[in-house]
Amino acid sequence: MDKGLELRKILLRLADNFERRESQAVTFTGENAEESAWLDREFARLASEGSVSATFPGPSPGYRFTTVGYNRYLPQIQAWRLPARDVPGSWPPSVDLDMALLYSMMGLLRKYRTLPPTQVNTSSFESLLGDAYARSAYDLRHRYVNRHLEFLELSGLITVRAKLGDEDWAGIALTLGGQKFVQPALAEFGQQPLLPEVIKNIEEQIHTLTKPPEEKATLLFRLREAISKNAPDLVVKFLAELASATLKPGP
Repeated sequence: MDKGLELRKILLRLADNFERRESQAVTFTGENAEESAWLDREFARLASEGSVSATFPGPSPGYRFTTVGYNRYLPQIQAWRLPARDVPGSWPPSVDLDMALLYSMMGLLRKYRTLPPTQVNTSSFESLLGDAYARSAYDLRHRYVNRHLEFLELSGLITVRAKLGDEDWAGIALTLGGQKFVQPALAEFGQQPLLPEVIKNIEEQIHTLTKPPEEKATLLFRLREAISKNAPDLVVKFLAELASATLKPGP
């Protein structure tokens, strides 16, 4: 457990709660005995310095920032909320979204469907970043992942239930459109199951193209997106473009 990171999450949640003047206090629970004990110690420390007040509406205490605590930690909280500054040579090198990463994230969300959404967060997608992410700072990695999550959310493929700043997002789940994206057969639920075979055939054609992997990933993503939106016109347009790509010589 990264204690510094966990404390950062706690303070950001308390600040959001304080600024929104929420009626409910914020509750925190550890995933195991060690984390629970650490939480108890941290909140005892914060309470002793007058930074938080505790309520006891149930078995788990809820916490709120006091005005003293909010003002004490506000400079650090504001620094955490600042957008990343461009640093020459920093990772990732490109400001563009990675189509292959978007497609891989949807594939991973397909596997995560058996999990409660509360267990799926920004960190769940770090394994898709490859070796390059290990050389970057935590906040850069997470902002990079969240930019892709935001695109998927705006595309109507996923929902994000909680956004802690611009780095820690949680409660990530597929929408109805997202379910159709990862399982095309659902697009014809209750109809003749012709579409899945057609999609499978098209995807096989894409995989055989002599094109760079990122171009093939882009085609796969756009195909699934058109199917998830039940948009025949987009599918027809896509097939026309695919035919054109198939006829062009590879790199």
